[in-house]
Amino acid sequence: MWVFRCECGNEKTIRACNVKAKANPTTSCGCALGYEDLTGRRFGRLEVMERRGNDSSRNTRWMCRCDCGIQTMASSGALRGGQKSCGCLRGESHGESEPETVEYRAWSAMIGRCYNKNAPQFKHYGGRGIRVSDEWRESYLTFLAHVGRRPSDKHSIDRINNDGNYEAGNVRWATAVEQNNNTRRNKREG
Repeated sequence: MWVFRCECGNEKTIRACNVKAKANPTTSCGCALGYEDLTGRRFGRLEVMERRGNDSSRNTRWMCRCDCGIQTMASSGALRGGQKSCGCLRGESHGESEPETVEYRAWSAMIGRCYNKNAPQFKHYGGRGIRVSDEWRESYLTFLAHVGRRPSDKHSIDRINNDGNYEAGNVRWATAVEQNNNTRRNKREG
């Protein structure tokens, strides 16, 4: 462990191996200086509008606007790795009912888990009082504008606070590992 002084002036104790790491090295104390500002840059059809913090893997997340008009979240890695649109380049439409898209199916299943008493998972969601915000329940496009397109086929919808509702600020696309680390049985009281 070493004490490092960030360019912002803060000091932080960090393992030397984290600073020397080839993949995602620690470059700051966590302040805004540790990432490349992508605001205003274009990646295919996506224009980066603003930084929206980091995901659970410490990847910087960005709100982007696609040329088709949809806003979507994307990580720095996804943008640099080739993400070029909100998903519209795959030929998807943006109508109110898109049963062929993964995002629409996730939205529909989310509502089913919370409101359909015959759904297999209802007892873990609606049965516990978990709800979907009115604006999301009424509009798939509003849901899509908040959460964006699924970043990869390894991601699915996850509530950050498992006791919270499906609503803006409490939902993300997460991998199976991230979701398994974010279950009620894995949360520690403290």
